[in-house]
Amino acid sequence: MNLKTAALTAIIATSIVGCGRTEKTYDLRSPDYWLETYRDFLQDKTAIEQVRSTIVSEQQAIEKYRTEMKGVPRIAWPRQIEENMEFQETALRGHISQYNMMVGSYNTKASDITKKTVDPDIKAKMPYARELEDLTKQQYQQLR
Repeated sequence: MNLKTAALTAIIATSIVGCGRTEKTYDLRSPDYWLETYRDFLQDKTAIEQVRSTIVSEQQAIEKYRTEMKGVPRIAWPRQIEENMEFQETALRGHISQYNMMVGSYNTKASDITKKTVDPDIKAKMPYARELEDLTKQQYQQLR
């Protein structure tokens, strides 16, 4: 295999493996990791707030239809109003579902970040913390 063929093979293999996607890996102690994490949380929070405001506006629209047609049985509502009301109710259910999924994802991500930052050595030493404390007290008194 000559040099030209080897280089072409490496380029093709890289493009197949990469698939046009780049991923960054950060050390948990690096400022870049925390900055990127902060930006992700801000973006998620903004998206959640947008869905929440959509839910509020849809609830207001539904309430407007109900007050407008108060006292009239729903079966007697004009077809256009009935269809609009059904559309608003369906959209509202979808946005509530979307909101719940987004909040669940946000909370999971926050939990994962918390778990990553806890020192595993500390977790392993927790059951023995009392014994280690007693041991150091005994050593201290022996030195006196």
